[in-house]
Amino acid sequence: MAAFGKAMIVSAMAAASFAALAQTPPTPPARPPELKAEPSAKDAPVPAPRPEHLDRKPADAGKAEAPKADASKPDALKPEPLKPAGASEPTSATAAGGEAAEACLAELAALGAEAQKAEAPSGDNGCAIETPVRLKTVTVRDARIVLHGEPLISCAAARAAALYLAQNVAPLAKGATGQTLSGITASGFECRPRNRQAGGKLSAHGKGMALDIMSFQFADGSSMSVSAPGERQGFLNGARKAACGYFTTVLGPGSDAAHADHLHLDIEPHGASGYGRICQ
Repeated sequence: MAAFGKAMIVSAMAAASFAALAQTPPTPPARPPELKAEPSAKDAPVPAPRPEHLDRKPADAGKAEAPKADASKPDALKPEPLKPAGASEPTSATAAGGEAAEACLAELAALGAEAQKAEAPSGDNGCAIETPVRLKTVTVRDARIVLHGEPLISCAAARAAALYLAQNVAPLAKGATGQTLSGITASGFECRPRNRQAGGKLSAHGKGMALDIMSFQFADGSSMSVSAPGERQGFLNGARKAACGYFTTVLGPGSDAAHADHLHLDIEPHGASGYGRICQ
């Protein structure tokens, strides 16, 4: 009991001490005198007054003076406007025509065709040829087809003729006759109306777009005319039908009297699309 009573006395004393601390918090130390006064705005140093000449603003301030034009300066000395990168001077029609002719000859050479650049024919009656050439030969593998008469035609017509002879006529001749095709007799440009009818529409020949084939020659020395093919009629029929794959107009014996002795092949556009075909 004595011990219990002693513990109760200690607990009461501790509670009393805690209550005393809660009621009387410790007082902080006094602030030093030199830190008590706060600086005020009136104590800040006053800047020196701004010089008057710096406060004056010119009446023209902010306006840039435009450079005056020199009337005495010639136009030749004035700077030229800059050109966009890669811009080139326009070429003349003559230069452009020469480039087209060179490109045409290169294309024909790649096809195995030999052609010569030709002078443009007279423009009388509307006759003219775009990029005129004379087609001389077409080489197919080890065979050489000579175009007798060296027809004067446009580059586009020469290209069609070269492809036609190399891809169709030469292999067809070998298969149908057993002989290698060695040449053809043909004509090209002629400034005249269609079917030679006075007052008629200009013929495709007058534009260099047409080729007329009169006969075929073979490596054994034989030849065959379109008007009288004889035993080689099958070869002629096949060559005539295949021509529609290369030309827009194909006419020959049986079409009309004007084409009774030759095959007329041209690349003149037909129809609204320009891809129409006339194969008779």
